[in-house]
Amino acid sequence: MFAKVLVAQKALIDNLISKNVLVDSDVNDPNDFETRINKHDGFNVKNNNNVIMEILPTGESKFAGDIMANKIFLNKQGNREGILEVVNKGWKGVIRPCYEGVELSIMGGDGGKMEKTQLKTYITGGLMSLFVLGNISCSGIFKSNPRLNKWSKVEISVNKYYGGRTNIVSLGHSFVLGTNTNELFLSEDNGLNWNKIKDIDFSDFFVENIISAGDKLVVIGNNQFIYKSIDYGQTWDKTAFEASNLFYFDGILYFIHDKNLYKTVNLDKKEFVSSLDFLDDRLIYITASNNIIMVRATSTSYPYINEIIISKDKGYSWFSIYNDSYLFTAGLWRDHIIVCSHHNHITKYSLDGGVSWNISNSNEVFYNFCKLPSEEWIAFTDNNIYLSDNDGKDFQLINTGYDYELMDLATNGVANILTTSVIGTTSGKSKAVLLVNIEPLL
Repeated sequence: MFAKVLVAQKALIDNLISKNVLVDSDVNDPNDFETRINKHDGFNVKNNNNVIMEILPTGESKFAGDIMANKIFLNKQGNREGILEVVNKGWKGVIRPCYEGVELSIMGGDGGKMEKTQLKTYITGGLMSLFVLGNISCSGIFKSNPRLNKWSKVEISVNKYYGGRTNIVSLGHSFVLGTNTNELFLSEDNGLNWNKIKDIDFSDFFVENIISAGDKLVVIGNNQFIYKSIDYGQTWDKTAFEASNLFYFDGILYFIHDKNLYKTVNLDKKEFVSSLDFLDDRLIYITASNNIIMVRATSTSYPYINEIIISKDKGYSWFSIYNDSYLFTAGLWRDHIIVCSHHNHITKYSLDGGVSWNISNSNEVFYNFCKLPSEEWIAFTDNNIYLSDNDGKDFQLINTGYDYELMDLATNGVANILTTSVIGTTSGKSKAVLLVNIEPLL
């Protein structure tokens, strides 16, 4: 009787709590207007069996109709990350924050052409007007990529002042993140959620220098000894070996001590490989892939010599393949080597281990190169992400608009995770920010 009265008359309800709400005049007719609210669908509105408004539980939203409003604010609170983006037929337009204020970017690609010749800007009384006339080619700059277009921002609270330096490694199907606050974090769901493993004493070592070596983590301590962990960093054991640099390659841990290269399998005994006296006192960065070990050596004083030296016999012999008087970035994958000069913006790539070189069509200054499991190069500038699917000949913009530097990438074949240089505060609101891209299953 109460239900009949409630339906037939107007009811005043102060508090209504429901796990599932459906507004539908005819549940047997999929083409009528209906609204559904629950924890699985979020907020979903349909008409004629088409979604006209949707807010997913993840926060993503879609609106199929026209929007009429006096003002639209993107992150009005001032966190400087609001972006307005339009993509159509290989073209992309972005209005986004930048360090100087706000910028407008128009990018053409995938064969798009802009038959215009001149861009004129008029600023009067603080109002900027753009007029495009004549012939300007903007094609080939932007490329839509369904796998890599979407990066979710993940924030991790840290306890101390965070200076923007992190190191991320994949360990099996998991990821381990070390911050310069000397906190270790573990993710077992492709980077979406992180649990702190523990704080590390700064007097022991810096976890931002950890590397993965098979089924364990290793790091060089402040006392120059190598430490290892077989439980994702919860406990650490000091080994008998000292080192100034180390890297993992083909199931073997290599380390440098007193300008000599050694190798070990289980960190119980070491084997001499070769002398590295030719490196002098230069800073070195080492990567290895397939049958190549690559050393990027950088001088710290004049005359500056920046050089790539490689070994194709697992470290027993070495030869130089590239040098530059200016800083450069380098990447290695199997026999593919790619180099970007920070001075002249020229990117070169080699497909035969540095024997011959080709010049890329890109003129960006890339700060890091990483190879994806799909064998595409991913590279990033200060705050844009680029992709090359032709071995480095061309790099096309796939994502843009981040208000912080992109630092490094780790991948486990399913998820790609970028570390960033977000600067924390001393007010207890420090955080590390990651960008996580999970590739859809084919």
